[in-house]
Amino acid sequence: MANINEARVLIIATDGVEQAELTTPRDELRKAGAQVDAATPSGEEIRGWNMVDRGDTIPADLKIDDVNRDDYSARRRRPPSRSRLHVRRAIFRASSAAMMGAHRGRSGDS
Repeated sequence: MANINEARVLIIATDGVEQAELTTPRDELRKAGAQVDAATPSGEEIRGWNMVDRGDTIPADLKIDDVNRDDYSARRRRPPSRSRLHVRRAIFRASSAAMMGAHRGRSGDS
C-alpha cells in the first residue's frame, strides 16, 4: 500500500485509556487521509483519562466482537494505562504510611 488514503486502521481500546494515546494517532491518521475505526468491548463510547484527571468520552465505531481483522491494514491496541494505577497505589501507600506514623506519635503522648 503506497497511499495513506487506502489505509484502514483499527484502534482497540477500553475505559481508562490514556486519552491522548488514542485520540492523537486517530486524529493524525484521519487528517492524513486514512480511515480509522475505534473498537470497544461494548461498541459504545468509553471514558478516557487525561493524566490523572477524567478525560472526555470517546466514541466507538464498532464492537470488538464485530471486527473483521482482514478489513484492516493496521491495528493498534491500547489497554488501560498501568502507570496511572501504579501512581495511585504509590500515593495510597505513602499517605497510609504517613497516617500510621502520625497515629503512633499521638498515642504515645497520653
